[in-house]
This record gives sequence, structure tokens and C-alpha cells, in this order.
Amino acid sequence: MCGLTILRNYPNWVRTFGPIDPECKKLKKKDIITRIFSTSNRADLVNYLSAVKAMYAVPIKRPDVREKFARVCEAFGIDIGELV
Repeated sequence: MCGLTILRNYPNWVRTFGPIDPECKKLKKKDIITRIFSTSNRADLVNYLSAVKAMYAVPIKRPDVREKFARVCEAFGIDIGELV
């Protein structure tokens, strides 16, 4: 699959995480998620979750979406309140 197709399909994920890890520019959304969240470095996880929170700023205002995202954060041992 050409890089431009990936950019059209997953613009936020590629634009957000491509500069952090250039390999992300070649990956599908699911593979980007697997790659970036495979770290056990707490500071990196907080930064990555903060980036995801910013990417989904509008939907995360909905209580049900915010609650689901908070549970994802908790699965990594991070309180949603710690995110930027």
C-alpha cells in the first residue's frame, strides 16, 4: 500500500506518531497503536495517551467516550487527569 493511501486513511495517527517513529508512516492504524503502546516507559505512555486525547478532543467530550478512554488509560496504570 502506498504511503499516500495510508495518510488518507489514518491522517491523525500517521501525522501524530510518524515524527516520533518514522516506521509509523508505513503502518496501518492498528499497527501504529501496537507499536507505540508496546513500551513500558511510563513517561512515553503519558505522552502517547496525551497525543491520542488531543487527536480525539471533540469526541472525548462525550461522557461515554471519555469514560472508555479513562479505562484505557487505567489499563496502562495512568489516570486520565495526568494527561495534558
